[in-house]
Amino acid sequence: MDILAIIDDKTALKAKERSVLKPAFHPCDSFKRNYLSKEESYTHEVIATKLNISAKDLAQFLNSKINIDADFAARLQNLTGFSDKTWLELQNRFNLFIASIAQNKQ
Repeated sequence: MDILAIIDDKTALKAKERSVLKPAFHPCDSFKRNYLSKEESYTHEVIATKLNISAKDLAQFLNSKINIDADFAARLQNLTGFSDKTWLELQNRFNLFIASIAQNKQ
């Protein structure tokens, strides 16, 4: 077995662990910062209508209670111009961060 390969694998694993533990925020924070702050004249009802969701679902999203799935990511893309992949990646990072916290508590 090549010792350098083992060292590289361990270094890569530690780097991956650090990236997972890096704080991540729910995608609603990006939505608030990059969209809502620029569209201050819109009510939540108008934004919910533009997203084709209920005002209740929008409120839950803005309170970090709803995760983004592929359908919601596509709706956010249409509204904000940020790709659906970006929204799904933000959600994935947040999920990994929450999972790492839960795992570290055990």
